[in-house]
Amino acid sequence: GRLLSLAAEIPFAPRTSDRYLNPSAPRPVVERVPSEPTLAQRIFEDARASVAHVTTLPRRTERTIDALAGTGSGLVWDSRGHIVTSRHVIENVGGANVTLSDGSQWQAKLIGVDDATDIAVLQIGARPDQLVPIRVGTSSDLVVGMSVFSVACPYGLGHSLSTGSISGLNRSIQSTIARVLHGTIQTD
Repeated sequence: GRLLSLAAEIPFAPRTSDRYLNPSAPRPVVERVPSEPTLAQRIFEDARASVAHVTTLPRRTERTIDALAGTGSGLVWDSRGHIVTSRHVIENVGGANVTLSDGSQWQAKLIGVDDATDIAVLQIGARPDQLVPIRVGTSSDLVVGMSVFSVACPYGLGHSLSTGSISGLNRSIQSTIARVLHGTIQTD
């Protein structure tokens, strides 16, 4: 009984009978009933303009190419063109380019890295009106089981959203560049 009453509360378009339809004709499409955006949709729309695609360039010497080009995501940190990415994305590369959500591409300059957190900061020459800094929050009040959302730009394929939950706090993990990162947040 309770499941049927819950289903009755969901705003679906009316179901039509198909017994009078011509079998060779295409089935009618049910119109989507407008609904309020979900929390995940609102977070994605808010963060998308602050997520950038980082493409690394191979490091070349006189005789060889030392590193292959790679790719990753970055965050617009401020209106001065600082882009935060993972240190392992730009490890041992010859340079990096950043593509903003508006499609503009920029050559990036490495500003600094932090081995303890696997963070790198790049800078690009975009105008302040082209940059939408990411909103910054705090992690001090997180608890296991909370919902988490990740907006990224993997492989340059466009923006994506992943959802999950916090499964552990204050973890120590080994990064992809063989360093132990302390105080990390684990997600499922």
